[in-house]
Amino acid sequence: MRSFLSELTKRMTRGSTRREVACDGEGFSVLEGSVVRGRVLWSEVIEVFAYKMDLFSVDEICVGFRLDDSGTHCWVSEEFRGYKEFVEQLRMRFPGIREDWFSDVAFPAFAENRTTLWGRPWSPIQG
Repeated sequence: MRSFLSELTKRMTRGSTRREVACDGEGFSVLEGSVVRGRVLWSEVIEVFAYKMDLFSVDEICVGFRLDDSGTHCWVSEEFRGYKEFVEQLRMRFPGIREDWFSDVAFPAFAENRTTLWGRPWSPIQG
């Protein structure tokens, strides 16, 4: 419970450590202040998907990038600085990406609503 509250507090506090997404010709980086927290190359992406995180009283929409068949992925939140510009980049980097996805992910509220936007949908291996 403590980690949940800590995470919620961090998300609600919009201080100088707010995360940011920055795109370039090769891919994108997720930054926290001046520290790079993650880097994805456009050429490594095998699926782009959107989903929603339930944060108790609000939802947060995220775009995920699957990088291998095990489900490994990196994600970008609508709360990151640079998100709107980032979404525009997706249209250029992934021809044919689904553009009508938002309402499928946003509704109903408080459900994950994972939706593939581009690429081959992930299917977890059943053991």
